Formats: sequence, C-alpha cells, structure tokens
Amino acid sequence: MSMNADRAKLIVSGLLLGMSGIVFGAPPAHEAIIKACDEAETAAQCERVLEKEQLKQFPSVGIRDGNALRFPRPGQQAVEFRDSGDPENENGADYRWHSFWDFWPHANIAIVSVTARDNDYFLIVELDRGTQVRVPAEPLLASDNQRFVVGDFCDKGCGNQIQLWRIDRNRAVREKTFKPRERWYETDVAWRDASSLTVEYSIAGPRRRLAEPGEMNLIKAEPMILKLSDAGWFVDESRR
Repeated sequence: MSMNADRAKLIVSGLLLGMSGIVFGAPPAHEAIIKACDEAETAAQCERVLEKEQLKQFPSVGIRDGNALRFPRPGQQAVEFRDSGDPENENGADYRWHSFWDFWPHANIAIVSVTARDNDYFLIVELDRGTQVRVPAEPLLASDNQRFVVGDFCDKGCGNQIQLWRIDRNRAVREKTFKPRERWYETDVAWRDASSLTVEYSIAGPRRRLAEPGEMNLIKAEPMILKLSDAGWFVDESRR
C-alpha cells in the first residue's frame, strides 16, 4: 500500500461505520475507498480521488476548481475552501486539503473532510446559513436523520468520548457526551437504531514481559450497547 497504512485503515473503518443507518447520505463505497487509498501516496490524495465520485453524485452541490472546493448557494455567496501546501512534501511543511465527503439533503448540509499533516478533522457545513461546525472525526448520521454521533478516539490527543449532535432547523447543535472512565482504543461506533449505539473497543491490559518500549497490551472488550434517554446515555445490559 502506498500511503500510510494506519491512516488508510482509519479512513476505511470510518467509512464502514458511517454506512450504518444512513438513509439520505451517501459516503464513498467501501470498495472505492479501499482502491483509492491503495493507489494514493497520501491520505489527502486518497480523499481527493473519493471526492471526484461525490461530485459526480451531487453535481449541483459542490464544485472543484483547482485548489478550491466551492459550494454554490443561489442568491448568496458560495461557501469556499482553499487548499494550501503539498501533502507530498516530506520536509515537514504544513498543508491543509479539503475534500467533499458527503451530503445530507434533508438538512442541506455538506460534509467536508480536512486532511493536514498533524491534525485531521471534519466540517459540518450548513449551506442555508453558510456556517461551519468542526468535529474531530466523521459524523455518523442516525437512521431518522435527526441526530449524528462523532467518536473522538485515538491513541493521543483525542477527547476519548462520543459526542451526540442534534440537527435543529438545519443547524448542528451539540446535545450530549458519553465519556468512558477508562481510555478506549481501536474503537468502532455505529448506530444500532435511531436511539442506540453499538460500541466495540479495546482497553489497555497489563504490560507484557519483554514488550518493546511504548508497546501496549490491548484487550478486546465485550461490545457495549449505549441507549439514549432524556437523561443521557446509559449502558443497556439486557441487549448485550
């Protein structure tokens, strides 16, 4: 594989999670994302290949013009993102590339993936207002199209939490947060139905003898079912 294997795995796993429960949104197909990442030299190039398919699927939503990604808005100024730097430059120079990832027609929201040298994230672009909301990972839309979740998990620098967002009058509003007591690794979050999540994760176990410095002993935990209530998230033990 040409590009960084960890980043490719992250993109693929995020895509698979995003496919669960989506009705109107249409993220790139599993086969397409594997092929694009396999042939690309960088994560930014991988997502740019995937963007071409999204632009074909939603030709009236987004336009690619060189280093500019533009979302026209009739009667209003377009929302525009301009790429900077070169991801192929290996001397440590900063870069920031934007890619059209998905579109939620029911709320007129575009999802933009942003790839940088040290900090990747997604933007929820509310086209009616022209505003943007930054989230740390791919937003996963529920089957009722009323909420989405973001799993903010990684080895370093992440919030170790699941964020629940509500779409209120075509505007993304952060509603609730679930934060486990211990740090989770290799975390997969998916909608089970419109009011519950399935979470698969690993935790850090006792350090192995003769382990390399920094090597962790990760133990796969039993999948967790998180149920949404008015008070917040609770673990649904009856459905595990």
